[in-house]
Amino acid sequence: MSYRQALDEAIGHSPVSTVDVDRVIFRQRRARRLRMWGAGGAGAAAVLAVTLTAGLLWGPQPSPAPPAIPPSPSVPPIPSHPPAPRITTVAGSEADWQRLEAAVEASLKRTAPSIKWPNSTAPGLDRPGWQSDGRSGWTTKDQFSVKGEIAADGKRGYLLLVVRRQGLVGFHSSRCERQSKMTIDCVEAAGPDGSRIRTSTMDMGSRSTPPLTVQMLRADNSAVTLTLSGHTSPGPLPLTVEQLITIATDPTLNLGPLPPGVEVPVQTLPPSAPADPAQQERLDKAVIAALRAQLPGVTSSAALEEAWTGSGGDNDRDNYWGQAPITNGKTRPALFSVQIWRKSPSFGSLTCGRPSGSYSCRKGEGPNGEQYRIATTLSGKGDTRTGERSIDVRRKDGSWLNVNHASGGTGPTFALTEQQQLAIALSSTLTLAPR
Repeated sequence: MSYRQALDEAIGHSPVSTVDVDRVIFRQRRARRLRMWGAGGAGAAAVLAVTLTAGLLWGPQPSPAPPAIPPSPSVPPIPSHPPAPRITTVAGSEADWQRLEAAVEASLKRTAPSIKWPNSTAPGLDRPGWQSDGRSGWTTKDQFSVKGEIAADGKRGYLLLVVRRQGLVGFHSSRCERQSKMTIDCVEAAGPDGSRIRTSTMDMGSRSTPPLTVQMLRADNSAVTLTLSGHTSPGPLPLTVEQLITIATDPTLNLGPLPPGVEVPVQTLPPSAPADPAQQERLDKAVIAALRAQLPGVTSSAALEEAWTGSGGDNDRDNYWGQAPITNGKTRPALFSVQIWRKSPSFGSLTCGRPSGSYSCRKGEGPNGEQYRIATTLSGKGDTRTGERSIDVRRKDGSWLNVNHASGGTGPTFALTEQQQLAIALSSTLTLAPR
C-alpha cells in the first residue's frame, strides 16, 4: 500500500490541495537511493537529527515572518479517539510526564490491542519499558518524548514519540521537497481540524527495514512526531502507517499548560533567502577539507566529493547543510552532517538534560569564546545497539553550527573521535559569508 493510499484510508480523501502528492512521490522515488547503511534502529534517529535538525528534539524558538506552509481545508476527524481531556498537570512536572506516558500507553493499546512491551520489567509485560531519555534532555516544559521497544502480532520494533508545544518551524523545514536523497516516499495531506499530516520512509540500505515517520502539525502549531524502526534488519514493523497516523492524531497527547509567569512567543517562519550556490560550493569544500584534516583516511560509499550532498532548499545566504555517509575503513558507513545558521536555529539553547545509561551530555567553551554542547545518545540493545553524537556550537557573532555523526556499526563505534568531531565543529573556515 502506498503512503497516499494510507493517508486516504486513515483521514479520508482530502479536498483539492496546493500539494501535488503524486508529483512529490514520483520525484522522491526517482531520486538516487544511498545504499550505505548498516545501522538499525538508531539510523532513523540519526537521519531525523539531520533532516529535522534538532527542531524535533530540542524544541524550536521563534523567528520573525509569515508562515509559508500551504493551507488546505480540513477533513472529517479521525474516529475512535476519546475527547480531548481537561489537563490539570503543569508542563515539565513529574505529574505531567506520568500523565503523558499513560496517554501514550493507552493510545497504543487502543490502536493495536495486541501490543506488548518486550523491555518491560512489570509482571505480564503489561506496561511499557520506556527508555529514560524521556526524563532527560528531550523532556522539558515545551516538549515530551518517550522511546522504547514494542511488539505486536509477533513483530518487534523501536518507537520514538515526541510531542512539542511549537512545531511550525520543524514541520516546515522537513517538508517533502527538502527531504534528503534517502527518502523513498514523502506525502503531505490535510488532517482533521486544520492540522497537517506528513508521512515519510527512508532508505537505510538493503539490509535494513526502512523506518516510518509520521508528523502531525496541529492548528495551534503544536506537533506530534512518531518514528518506528525495525528490531531486526530487514524485518516487518509492528505498526502500520495507518496506525501511526491514528496515534499522531490522538487529542490526549497534549502537553500541560505552562507554569504561571512562563510565556512562549508565537512562533513564525523566517523569511526565505535566495540560494547562494557559490557559498554552498565554498562550504562543501571547507567541510570536506576539515574532515580530511582530522581523518585523512576518511572514505564514503563513493568519492567523498561525489557522495557529499545538500538540499537546495536549506542552502541559501543564511543557512547551509551538507551530509554524506563516512567511514574510517573500520566502521560501516554512517551519516555525517554539518549545518550552519546565521541566526539562532529552532532549538535555540545549549542545555543538557539528566544523564542516563543511553544519554550523556557536556558543555564547554571554544578558543574563540564559542559555547558548545556535545550530546551522545545510544539506542537499541545487543546486536542492534547504535549511537549518535551531536555537537552544537553557538558563536559570539550569533551564528550557530551543528555537526552530527552516527555510529557505523554495533555499539557507539564512530568513524571520528569526539575530539576530532569537536575540532571540525570549531573550525573557523565553516562560516557563512557576511551579509
